[in-house]
Amino acid sequence: MINIGAYSNFQTKNFAKNFLNLKSEDDIKIFLDALSSSKDFCVFGWGTNILFAQPQYDDLLFVRNSQRGVSHLWDGLFEVSAGENLTYLVSHLNKDYNIHTLNTFFGLPGTVWWAIVGNAGSFGVEIWNFVKNIKYVDETWALIETDNYTHEYRSSNLAWKKILLLSAILDTSLILKEGIKEWSWYMNWRMEKQEHIKTTGSFFKNCPISTQELYSNETKYKNLLRELENIEELKKERKVMVEDGLLTIASGWIIDQAGLRWYDIGGVRMSERHANFVINYDNDDASKILELSESVKNTVYNKFGIMLEEEVKIIWHFC
Repeated sequence: MINIGAYSNFQTKNFAKNFLNLKSEDDIKIFLDALSSSKDFCVFGWGTNILFAQPQYDDLLFVRNSQRGVSHLWDGLFEVSAGENLTYLVSHLNKDYNIHTLNTFFGLPGTVWWAIVGNAGSFGVEIWNFVKNIKYVDETWALIETDNYTHEYRSSNLAWKKILLLSAILDTSLILKEGIKEWSWYMNWRMEKQEHIKTTGSFFKNCPISTQELYSNETKYKNLLRELENIEELKKERKVMVEDGLLTIASGWIIDQAGLRWYDIGGVRMSERHANFVINYDNDDASKILELSESVKNTVYNKFGIMLEEEVKIIWHFC
């Protein structure tokens, strides 16, 4: 038995019978051999966006994707191993190639695998904007290299496939947004605004709602509409975004408006710095984190008519 929870930023106690630390493509055979005696498998990286919900896992094979490496192909194209640290990648591109297009990702916790599967985004830039090609092993044990994929806000079709992502080719020559700052600016911003201990970062996804739905149901959303009276100011502060008839509300802001900053249940609390960060400051039981999550969701829904959705991947009996 291994304490798989120790590999999550939440540092809970969860035990697993089957575990493989995959460090290189040479380990793929070990992975495939292990699959023959396991019903299902769950791949994760540095555990920065995952919550192990069960006290014990008997059947799941947990695979920690620790492959690292960055190879310059040509021009702005780089092949990056799935287990490479995202912040290291940004730093490497800056220092060795004077490439700044991925700077908004500096300081985001986790690996390239996590960023691609979950379509990580920061300051209006998403990782899938740069992905040209991916290489992975699927559940039929086939090695696949493809540019055929789909993605959406904080997700991709890879999140629902039984695959082991090996690497991705990123095109760093794309200029998607004007005014990209130096990597150090993003580092300092995160050090000032965000927690860094026993947290997975943003716990809930931002909340999308169509403007038609919002303004045609004034009774349901009366409290929310009251909070949105100064919407132009909120847009400037990036607390809400409006595009093509869709209003996207920052979860941290709406949680704060519900009075839940510092909300605490049994050693787990919502952060004072960033109300969408869950801090597991004095607890090793995943059930307390889940209890806090449900309480926050219910409170926000009862007050504003919006149901929050977890951005953190929660692992139950299957993956």
